[in-house]
Amino acid sequence: MKNIIKRLCSTIWPFALLFLILYLSMMSATILIGFPGPSYAIKVAKKYTPIVTVDNTEFKEISTRTFPFNKNGEFMNPMFYVIKGKDKNNNEVIVYISHKDAKIYYIDYE
Repeated sequence: MKNIIKRLCSTIWPFALLFLILYLSMMSATILIGFPGPSYAIKVAKKYTPIVTVDNTEFKEISTRTFPFNKNGEFMNPMFYVIKGKDKNNNEVIVYISHKDAKIYYIDYE
């Protein structure tokens, strides 16, 4: 019986170690990648431009720059991307887009 347990342990440990290494590498990759990234925010912005109208604001163009901070220099909730754009009157606006459900939550005029 002891021999069987020793053999099982000797065969299970390499697989367990391999599984642990793979699991940790996937977790670290997830942490490094984080959110879908700025390219997703740009894709969302282009998808809803110039169709979307929020608070009577129709977007003509949205720049490809994304900002990790709001205009006061405070950290944003990581669930949102902040994108500069222009409304139909050519005013500069800041658009807050949720990467979770791809909706525009807030528009701020500069």
